Amino acid sequence: MEWHIDPMELRQLEYFVAVAQELSFSRGAARVHVVQSAVSSGIAKLERELGVQLFDRTPPAVVLTPAGTALLAEANATLDAAQRAREVTAQFTTNPSGTVELHIHEGCSRILDLPAFITRFRDEHPLIRVRVKTGLSVSIARAIAEKSVEVGLIAPPPQPPPGIRLRNIHHEPLVLVCAPDHPLASRQQVAVADLAGQTLILHDPESALRQIVDLALDTAGIRPTDPYEVDSLSTTMDLARTGAGVTLLPAVAAAWHPDLTTIAVTPPLHWDIALATPDGRLSPPAAALAKALATLDLDGPNLDAPQSILIA
Repeated sequence: MEWHIDPMELRQLEYFVAVAQELSFSRGAARVHVVQSAVSSGIAKLERELGVQLFDRTPPAVVLTPAGTALLAEANATLDAAQRAREVTAQFTTNPSGTVELHIHEGCSRILDLPAFITRFRDEHPLIRVRVKTGLSVSIARAIAEKSVEVGLIAPPPQPPPGIRLRNIHHEPLVLVCAPDHPLASRQQVAVADLAGQTLILHDPESALRQIVDLALDTAGIRPTDPYEVDSLSTTMDLARTGAGVTLLPAVAAAWHPDLTTIAVTPPLHWDIALATPDGRLSPPAAALAKALATLDLDGPNLDAPQSILIA
């Protein structure tokens, strides 16, 4: 069966998709924020134009007919294409406006000059308001995958959740950090396997850094015995400074503590910063923010960064 959709309005397709997804005219109307009578009349008009029945309205359920099922994928594609058309032309007609949240783990914010970035972004997009929230990378990645957050800067965990897009904008080696008088301090490099039997200072299990370290230890067949578990860089460094244990950290964080010894690790381990967005279409404010973040070049440690940060 073929039909012609030239005369139909996009709003009719929106009504159709809403009812098809909710399988209810009342819930579909609530979804598109109009009264039920408008949805019912819009879909009835669409059925007349197409010459087919899209829903079986026999009580107690609303069910898609075969024609309705066939139309649903095409309707979604048409609405997506219309939205993309609006977005690509918006820059030529008006500046995007609205509020967008940037979720960032604090380790990223110490490398990125966040105030300078936000100021520059606001100068370029005066109608967009940016709210910055901090948290653990794993939690942010989960929220992005669930589409409750649109834009994040995170240290990607070894196994990011499905439904998330990552674009790396910074790359850091992990290094071993210990007190200058620690038995390992004289080494030029340390194999992960050499950490067997060492007291380790580990981080929050919900942090990406902890998951990277756990994976490396597990690959080397190491099960830490009585490790310390902390959630701030300052506490990690205080423990390392006393000789209580050793820790694995991004080189940028180790550089903030020149009184401690930093040793290369083999095989190499890495900690990245990535722009994280959900699969699918972003709102115009989020798309503008993501585009600006994607152009960042975070190419070196910020030696003046504060030392009390969340391990993300």
